[in-house]
Amino acid sequence: MVPDMSLYAPAISAIFGRFGRDDPQHIPFSISDQAASGQFALINALEQILNLPTSRLLRSELLDLLGSPLLLARFGISETDLPTLHDWIDSAGIRWGLNAQHREAFGVPPGMEQNTWAFGLNRLLLGYLSGDENAIWDEIEPHPVMDGISAELVGKLAQLVQKLDKYTRRLSEKCTPTEWVARLRRLMADFFFLSDTQNHLDSPEIQIEMDTLARLHDELERWLADCTAAGFENAIDIETVRHAWLNRLEPHRLHQRFIVGGVNFATLMPMRAIPYRHIYLLGMDDANYPRRQTPNDFDLMNGRYRPGDRARREDDRYLFLEALLAARERLSISWVGRSINNNKIRPASVLVSQLRDYLDQFWAVPEPHSCSEIQTTEHPLHPFSRRYFSADNTDLFTYANDWRAVYDSTLGTSKTELPIWLPEESLTLNTLSDFLRTPAQTLLTNRFGVYLRPTATELEDHEPFELDGLQRWQLKKEI
Repeated sequence: MVPDMSLYAPAISAIFGRFGRDDPQHIPFSISDQAASGQFALINALEQILNLPTSRLLRSELLDLLGSPLLLARFGISETDLPTLHDWIDSAGIRWGLNAQHREAFGVPPGMEQNTWAFGLNRLLLGYLSGDENAIWDEIEPHPVMDGISAELVGKLAQLVQKLDKYTRRLSEKCTPTEWVARLRRLMADFFFLSDTQNHLDSPEIQIEMDTLARLHDELERWLADCTAAGFENAIDIETVRHAWLNRLEPHRLHQRFIVGGVNFATLMPMRAIPYRHIYLLGMDDANYPRRQTPNDFDLMNGRYRPGDRARREDDRYLFLEALLAARERLSISWVGRSINNNKIRPASVLVSQLRDYLDQFWAVPEPHSCSEIQTTEHPLHPFSRRYFSADNTDLFTYANDWRAVYDSTLGTSKTELPIWLPEESLTLNTLSDFLRTPAQTLLTNRFGVYLRPTATELEDHEPFELDGLQRWQLKKEI
């Protein structure tokens, strides 16, 4: 059980989802209480589209849209095309903004279309039409496109960007609820409608997204019925509609899974702390639990607390006690005990501290230790730490047999120090700078002749305001 599932769900999936069902190391698990946008790629994509009026349309935002299988199917893009699109978008210099006019809304001077989606698509399309990357036309430098199949992929990307441009304008207008329902139904058809559903029904991801899409249509109709029953016909903006519509999609109504066998991950909330043999509480940090709730400005109850009023921190205290009572054989409480920045000790939650004080007060153990000290284990930072396999550390253990095999292979081997290395030539300032910046890489390169390939750089969402070393060299050579 965790305080905030959105923070832990990616890590849980990465750790427990590494092995297939047929692998001996596979452990069945399920994740409950995820936010709809985090659990369903379609809702995440829909939220981004509804935020178009205020979005800068960063490169990373559009690439996130391509995480929805139903959106990919709508525009005829396959998952194997995504690496090619990533490379094109990067090399074409696309950063943010639909075009120069779209950028003006964010304070950019008129006429600055460079590094926009229109700028990059023009380069890609001109590269296909001209077939020559040096054929500059109308101040547009073409970007090379390999063949006709690649050109078709450029057309699909251009179609997606045109749809985004269209709905950036349409979603910026105020409309009545009836007009919004018609407009949003058209939006879902333009971005998520699957013309040939029979060819994709075998995919479980497509089936889940189609069920979610049907739910979106139903909730939109219910929202319109509520507005009609209330006699509300005023023109409202998309932000109001988005909040009212998507908040109806509560996680427990959308393929929610709980107690399905294996390891069940859930949020600390009412009706979750049911009796279990083993219960693990994760994230019990001082800053995260009890959880803090920021009151709304219009909340008249804020600052006027009366007995019986709901309070998040008091509820969390009750949920913590409920989890203690639900454990039948073992209760494990975990928190981040050291800072990832400077390795300083970080305190546990005040509830954990109170529990430790209670143990020290009512349970006696041989001196000089206290009960809480005996019950507390500080785990190493890395899973391959020798402390996990040493017989001297009886409190630490691991099921990672791969790391144990590595540890066992080092037993009995003699340690010899490397001879002192002296450079044959005088060190240059660049060599010294490289060593201070990346000592391990410099050691591998100079002493062992190991040349590491540069890792893939993270996609930038902002214009390149300076040239890197290779670009400066190319510019000097061209001049």
